[in-house]
Amino acid sequence: MTNTKMCSNAILPSSDFTVNITRELSNLNFSNYANSIFIVHQNIRSLRQNFNTLISNLSVFPRKPDFIFVSEIWIFSTEIDNFSIPGYNFYAVPNDSSPSGGVGVFIKTSFNCQTFSCDMVSADTLKVSFTLDKDVFTFLCFYRLHSHPVDTFLVELTDLLNRVKCKNLLLLGDFNIDLLADCDLVDKYLTILANNGVYSLLNEPTRPESGTCLDHILARFKNPEILYNCLNMDLELSDHCMTGFILPITAPLTKPNSKKTFSKIDYTKLNELLLSEHWYDVYNAADVDTAYSLFLRKLKHYINASTVVIPLKNTGDQKLKPWITTDLLKKIKLKNKLKAKSLKHPQNSSLKTRLKKLLKSIKSDIPTARENFYKNKFHNCNGDIKKEWQLLNDITNNSSRSKKTEYSLLIDDNLCSDSNVVANEFNDYFSSIASVSASFSDAELGTDLENDVFSPHRVADPMLGHLSNLWTFKNNI
Repeated sequence: MTNTKMCSNAILPSSDFTVNITRELSNLNFSNYANSIFIVHQNIRSLRQNFNTLISNLSVFPRKPDFIFVSEIWIFSTEIDNFSIPGYNFYAVPNDSSPSGGVGVFIKTSFNCQTFSCDMVSADTLKVSFTLDKDVFTFLCFYRLHSHPVDTFLVELTDLLNRVKCKNLLLLGDFNIDLLADCDLVDKYLTILANNGVYSLLNEPTRPESGTCLDHILARFKNPEILYNCLNMDLELSDHCMTGFILPITAPLTKPNSKKTFSKIDYTKLNELLLSEHWYDVYNAADVDTAYSLFLRKLKHYINASTVVIPLKNTGDQKLKPWITTDLLKKIKLKNKLKAKSLKHPQNSSLKTRLKKLLKSIKSDIPTARENFYKNKFHNCNGDIKKEWQLLNDITNNSSRSKKTEYSLLIDDNLCSDSNVVANEFNDYFSSIASVSASFSDAELGTDLENDVFSPHRVADPMLGHLSNLWTFKNNI
């Protein structure tokens, strides 16, 4: 029997997928999904601004996602190397002509993937493909641009789906099409998907403020009879929920690791064993060396017999950056609990007030924790310039950059990447500073530098902005 989905002007065949939707982090249980791929998507509305908040929230996940897709990343191509998560590779399709768009993905290094930018005018699109146990998987992340008509996007989407023949296909991202709207446009969109065997697995609001479903999870899989799990969790990272998908697979991703343990000596038992030993052979040994060897052998035997092996508890709190504090993780966990309670009790005003205060506190704590961590690091350099630059390279992820990396500068409202022109611009600026520096105090000069050359509104690559951070760190220590 074929399931159907009723729309305003058509009856479309619906998916045979069975989907369970998780809305709270505490319900994110992987016990039944030992072999699975964990994918999440977050409309981040500026990776530059919200990156640290993202990784702080991911640090409390019981299992870290294998793929972290982000849309509306709002960065330039020259900034890609500035964003790193230990154990992940980062790939991005920035929109340099309209920097308010762009998509990206953090992929665990254990995956051997190919990434591509799809040729679409109406959307920023990133394609990720990999093979697992002879099965090919393709993930497509979208951010549909408001500046182009939806009809243009539907034409391009049709062409793209016709070209992607993979049986295991997942589409996700911010499509800026409300699946909950009862209109011809949504019918047309769903028809195009259904004609390609692709169906929506998440049909509920993903943007709480407007009650719209703009962040879609669309799929076709080789085996539709498995129970699939979708995520739709409002982590307060932006005005969009974090959506996600747990994809069961038949082949294990990696060889199972043995559980981490630690050894502990039961001294009560050890004392009992030692007291029960008469040591006759030690006393009756022919020489000191033989007696010592017998004594040591017995002692080691009793120690081993008294040692118990205890498995370490896996709390899942793996900090994705060293500056993330335990107190910060506790606050984020509390925030998630209050958010879940607030959704269940929407009329509880005191709960909403408490949540609002906690969110404000977390927003303040994240940059403070990062700043304090690196301030201490700079203090420990004890004025060693080499160590300070090594630390600065670590902060900016500059150690992984190519030596041929080009920096761009906004000169007279034009983005310039010509190294000679950029160098001359800096030379002219610092030459002019030298001629007037005598009339300013050190504090005033530092402020002028920070607000002019190193201004984030003027410098296209924040690497140069980090130089002003070093100036700030040095003067605040």
